[in-house]
Amino acid sequence: MVAAASDMVEALPELGHDFEAHSGVKVIPSFGPSGGLAQQIANGAPFDVFLSADRRFLDNLVATNHVEASSRRIYAIGKIVLYAPTIHLARVIDLRSPEIRRISIANPETAPYGRAAKQALERSGIWKDVESKVVIAENVRQALDMAETGNVDATITALSLVMRLPPATKLIVPDQLYDPIQQEAGIVIHPDANRKAHTFLYYIGSTAGKRILMKYGFSLPDNR
Repeated sequence: MVAAASDMVEALPELGHDFEAHSGVKVIPSFGPSGGLAQQIANGAPFDVFLSADRRFLDNLVATNHVEASSRRIYAIGKIVLYAPTIHLARVIDLRSPEIRRISIANPETAPYGRAAKQALERSGIWKDVESKVVIAENVRQALDMAETGNVDATITALSLVMRLPPATKLIVPDQLYDPIQQEAGIVIHPDANRKAHTFLYYIGSTAGKRILMKYGFSLPDNR
């Protein structure tokens, strides 16, 4: 049972399928904002592995004895992307354009990608200009859904979710506009913990696991 940040919606099924093919162990994912999943784990949810999009949630779970301290490892570096299905945008500051009426981002309070999106808008110097346009989604998957369904004109979401999509705009946001999204994993402590959890965590850091993560736009801790 794997609790995974929403940016892993595309990548984790392929990781799980490949892992199962080699180990015979089925991976059952549960996706959501990292903060929400961390709260579920703190409340006793019986996950075996936590794939967080933010290291800070692991700090709290280790401190409260919900995650094995020795199991922690950064498995990927996330990237954010400016995505607009029908409107061409060349730069983040183009979000000030009158034709962009609504912009979705994940909740900056609970979702690391939302925090990164807000930072990018602030560091671009346009937050005050576009704040009234911003629509807050629960997570990056929902932020992307809003753009795909036409409820917003653009979104700042996870690169990993749009790798296969052909929008008018798919602009990778420059790294200097937001703090690194260091995605960290850990083994959840609970009475019925699956011993194969350690094997799965090792697999994610293997050559095969890294190849799949890079396929979905993630950078690696040693290859940013």
